Amino acid sequence: MRLAILLSLLLSASSPPWGGAMEVVSDGRYKGTAEEYRVGKTVYLSAKDVGSVYGAQVYWFPVSGRLKLSLRGRQLELMVGSDTAVLDGKRIPLGAQVILKGTEAFMPAGLLSTKEFSAWTGLRADLDGGKVLSVEKVSTVGPMRWSTHGRHTRLVVELEEGLVYKGSDRGVGGMDLVVLRGVVGAARSERVDDGRVASVSLAQEAGLARISVRFAGDGLNWKAGEIKDPRRLIVDVYSGDEPPPASGGRPAPSGGVAPAKAAARESREKRRFHIVIDPGHGGKDSGAVGRKGTLEKDVVLAVSQALARRLEEEDSLEVLMTRREDRFVPLAERSQAANEFGADLFISIHCNSSPKKIDNGFEIYFLSEKASDPDAARLTDLENSVLELEGKSVEEEEAEIILRAMSRTEFMNEAARFAAVLGKNLGKRLDVADRGVKQAGFYVLRGTDAPAVLLEMAYLSHRKDEARLGSKSFRKKVVEGVYRGIMEFVKEKQREKEGTAL
Repeated sequence: MRLAILLSLLLSASSPPWGGAMEVVSDGRYKGTAEEYRVGKTVYLSAKDVGSVYGAQVYWFPVSGRLKLSLRGRQLELMVGSDTAVLDGKRIPLGAQVILKGTEAFMPAGLLSTKEFSAWTGLRADLDGGKVLSVEKVSTVGPMRWSTHGRHTRLVVELEEGLVYKGSDRGVGGMDLVVLRGVVGAARSERVDDGRVASVSLAQEAGLARISVRFAGDGLNWKAGEIKDPRRLIVDVYSGDEPPPASGGRPAPSGGVAPAKAAARESREKRRFHIVIDPGHGGKDSGAVGRKGTLEKDVVLAVSQALARRLEEEDSLEVLMTRREDRFVPLAERSQAANEFGADLFISIHCNSSPKKIDNGFEIYFLSEKASDPDAARLTDLENSVLELEGKSVEEEEAEIILRAMSRTEFMNEAARFAAVLGKNLGKRLDVADRGVKQAGFYVLRGTDAPAVLLEMAYLSHRKDEARLGSKSFRKKVVEGVYRGIMEFVKEKQREKEGTAL
């Protein structure tokens, strides 16, 4: 055994090692660091710190080189110099040997991403390229959400590939869908009471997940379908015999609709609300860069793509992204695309940066010709500096934008209103400081003929915020907050139009 320990030390010395601290984010919340050690491309984490992250008891026997982690009565055993672990008597390949650093045992970080380890801990791990350890509850079914539309109520549940589901009526009072071997990360039950659906629920049962819809009255029907990338289960509840219309990437109705009838229905439908999502930067413009190399252009694109998928589920919305890949798009082209699309709402998504390392949190901006404070002015200069990459001067852009200034007041008032709604919904979900709503003269907002806001999700220049932004669980919460904010604003606008029509 001593020979195996010596071999471990020799292996770790065969290439220049590197030690440091890996940031840890759990369910979108910053949880500190875990000591890491790198040998070549292999990342190791302190066994003691891994135990702390997962709530496991760690027993280390330095003489024999044996390591044991105990969690809820189940044991994971490892040995220095061995590239396998034993969980409940079953061997698991580690991909690399357990090593020693000083007197501490370090385990290959890749173990945390295996199915066996996730099943043992009940937590799914994502190493994000070895920069951040992000953990969240294992879930193959969910989250669940619902929305009310003019002719139907829609329930959406995210579903992992490979799972099989089946549906059944619960008499005339509702319907159930069961997902065999489905795992629910967070059970949920909500009242809807929109005239069609009384309540919806997602629950874990032995060997399956159950999705239930309780109807609010008689004469209601339902249909189920799927949307891909990622896989989502859709349940529509509607009155009468005719399913709601489908369009774009939305699920198709189970039966065909005669072309003339479909055209007549389309002509009666209200115009969809047009949302433009603008992922900041891209291509040669990387935006802010974190201390660990996180690029703003990559983070904002990932969030924007996920947000677009969420919004595209809504029949009442049409969605445009100013870029869908890593490419450079001039500011004027972003605004022009929004205007040609007939945008009703424009949201530009960014990550912040500051020379003051203590600055952290999210903030929301809407247009003003004068910045609301010195920090807003500094950020405006930073975001507008991309004009230099476009070969334009600030003076040239100023002359064109002054001509449009007279029509801005109504858009600015609506943008201020949306910014407040957005901030409220993000503040409920994010474990970061709410820095409030501010005003500044961002060019991407100036050229857009619609209520327009710019969201700075968090600071890449802040150590903990960079870790959060590198975490999928945090980014999911950003998407959920923005989605809820947009839907609240859209519904308010729709109610106002209906009131005006009356």
